[in-house]
Amino acid sequence: MKMILSDEQTLVSRYLRSFRTASDRLDSAFVFLEKAEAARSSISASIGTFSMGGEQRDRMLGAMLRMDSAIDDIGGFTAELSDRFKEVEGLISEVQELDPRAGRALRDVYVSGLTVKEAAEKEGCSRKTEYENLKRGLDIAYDLL
Repeated sequence: MKMILSDEQTLVSRYLRSFRTASDRLDSAFVFLEKAEAARSSISASIGTFSMGGEQRDRMLGAMLRMDSAIDDIGGFTAELSDRFKEVEGLISEVQELDPRAGRALRDVYVSGLTVKEAAEKEGCSRKTEYENLKRGLDIAYDLL
C-alpha cells in the first residue's frame, strides 16, 4: 500500500526526511575525518623523514592545509546537523502534544527510520491506521510550520 500525500503533507515529509539524509552525510564525513587524520600524520612523517624541501614540501603542506580546512568545514556541518535535529525533534514534540498517536507515528518513521509496517507493529495497529496517524501528524506539522 503506497501512501498518497497532499502537497502540504509532501512538503512536511520532505522537511522531516532532510534530517535522515543528513545523517548519512555525517557518517561519510566521519569516515573522511579518519582518513584525513591518517593521511595528515603520514604527510607530516614524510616531510620530516625525507627532509623534503622546495616545491614538493610546499605541495604537501598545501595538502595538509586543505585537510585542516575540510576538517573545520565538517565541524560546522555537524553543528548545522545538530540544529536541524533540534528543529525536527521540536516540531515532532509539538505534534505529539496535540495528538500523541500522530506524534509517535512521525517519530517512528522520520526519526527512528521505521517503515510504516514496522511502526504499525510497534503500536499494535493496522498499517492503514498507522498511515492515517502519519498523515494526521503531517497535517498538524504543516499547520505548525
